[in-house]
Amino acid sequence: MHHPFPLAARVAAAWLLVAAAERPLPADPGRARILETRLLRAHADEDSEELTRVARHLGPARIAALLADRNRALRTAALSAAPHLRTSFLLLAPLVELMQGQDRPLAAAAARAVRRITEDLRVSELERYDEMPSTLRPLFARVLAVAVDRAHALDVRTEAILALAQTAELLDLEEAARFRLLADPDPRVRTVAVELLATRRTKSALGRLARLAALDPSPAVARAALVTLCGQLPEEGGVAKEPALEALQHARAQVRLRRAAEDAAATDDELLDLGQCLRRLATPADRQAYARLRARSPHLQQALPPPSR
Repeated sequence: MHHPFPLAARVAAAWLLVAAAERPLPADPGRARILETRLLRAHADEDSEELTRVARHLGPARIAALLADRNRALRTAALSAAPHLRTSFLLLAPLVELMQGQDRPLAAAAARAVRRITEDLRVSELERYDEMPSTLRPLFARVLAVAVDRAHALDVRTEAILALAQTAELLDLEEAARFRLLADPDPRVRTVAVELLATRRTKSALGRLARLAALDPSPAVARAALVTLCGQLPEEGGVAKEPALEALQHARAQVRLRRAAEDAAATDDELLDLGQCLRRLATPADRQAYARLRARSPHLQQALPPPSR
């Protein structure tokens, strides 16, 4: 039977009823206006601590109402405040609605809010409110739709991908969906989409990362794939039984690994992961690249062991 209200509205209503008892809405209109003024000021000043205080005074139901307010400044400020709630996941439905919209600045702000909320999303928190991950799957199917739709702005798509990456295991995101984003024509999307495989150790996922490392035309995508593969290595261990290293046996991937280790754009965290691969592969060329990598900074020299002789 067709339901007269959209799924997002029904899910949001159910969640907000649960959350309503967390903090009562300001009964005094004057106090409500004071809180809204504080919210606008905290957003303008980028005051994270004040945003947290005001958000928790307002509560999820009032912030949900502000997300639909006609006053654009209040809507924008509410988007900044939403991730500061203890129960911020209760606002995912209206945020995803805004993320799908045609108003690019609001969509981008909503996408950032969704990504920030997913950073701390845990099964234990959902169980506390009787909201298991299955309730979230319809919402994140819509986040996936935003991520793959090239009509959306790049910043909206990349924030959507990062939100998916942070919930991929919690919501059991299918590998086919992850691989679809890794085939996007835009290398900036592919670079971010590598995050979707950061915790996958299946043969198909490792194989896809190895192909990106060896064959993707974008050096940035190749470096991201290499960092992800190398980041899956344990601190110690041999080559023979380590799937991530076995995936790097392609000669071109090894050449790109050495180039990535010399890339000026690589961060120290990325270089630490790349260094683990170079140290384990241990060919003469890899040993030389590893020594050069360690010499790039005192931090790397301290964090990575000296090359074996």
